[in-house]
Amino acid sequence: MDAFRLLSATAIVVAIIFLVSFAVALSTSGCATSRVYNVPSPPCRVEIPPGFCILP
Repeated sequence: MDAFRLLSATAIVVAIIFLVSFAVALSTSGCATSRVYNVPSPPCRVEIPPGFCILP
């Protein structure tokens, strides 16, 4: 039972961290890939931590 509780708590913490990073990505304009490769800002609005973009 303790292992299940620990696992669920870890999953909740990971989900919160992912949601916070996703909210930060939504609030920032441009992509990490454009900053790395010096490409003019592409028409993407979402930046996921590894640097992948979701086109609008």
